[in-house]
Amino acid sequence: MIWTEEQRIEHAREQLVVKDNKLLQTVTRRKYELKAQEQKIVGYLISLIKPEDENKTPPYIYTVDISNFCDVCGIDRTNGGNIQAVKNAIAELSDKRFWLDYGEGELLFRWISTADIKKGSTQINVEISTQVFPYLVGLKEKFLQYELWQILPLKSTYSIALYEFLKSYAYKKHIIVSLVQLRSYLGIEENKYKDFKNFKQKVLNMARKEINELTDLEIEWHGIRNGRFYTQIQFDIRTKERFEAYEAYRRSRAILNGIKHSEGQLNMFE
Repeated sequence: MIWTEEQRIEHAREQLVVKDNKLLQTVTRRKYELKAQEQKIVGYLISLIKPEDENKTPPYIYTVDISNFCDVCGIDRTNGGNIQAVKNAIAELSDKRFWLDYGEGELLFRWISTADIKKGSTQINVEISTQVFPYLVGLKEKFLQYELWQILPLKSTYSIALYEFLKSYAYKKHIIVSLVQLRSYLGIEENKYKDFKNFKQKVLNMARKEINELTDLEIEWHGIRNGRFYTQIQFDIRTKERFEAYEAYRRSRAILNGIKHSEGQLNMFE
């Protein structure tokens, strides 16, 4: 079968991102917050992993074609600055480490061990770290799974992180998270958004708006006080019905395709 360029892009957007729930529910991000574009690169990289790769042996190398990544994300690939921005984002991603609580102890890991690109090429050979790879393939229970397009149109760093976190708990429909735990997971430093009103506006409400409009989830949140202060957040999570989910897909696709063809977009981080 010979695919058109549009079909190839849509097929890539529909690939699955699969992660062990431990990567969502027991990872401490703290100040090593991933920017939105870095989270999308992680999602894109994971979407390249296939079920048969369970038998793959190290090194776990996958080729990220920057031109294809730009097409899939709705980024202008003809802008040389965007190509360099993707390379920079991969470099920053390789420097960020996280603690994973696996029950018997804690594992320090990075998403990427190393990356290699030939001069004049737009293809980067990226090595997924041996520590994290087992949490991305061959999973039989308690794992997160979604199509890549769900996170691509989300602009807020917190929207993407919160979408994945709540998606991993969607089967429960309701969860209560301490404010301290939520801030830690989202990588929000202690002196940032200290005032709850600011946190509500910049993090919770912005993430809710994007998630509800552009993904297969509909969420609502309620603050829980202990005396004068909010100490917990209750999230109500609903997986959209088929028609609602399609509408979200349609809006997301329009945004991605619109960004791709917009003359106004000069930089991927705008």
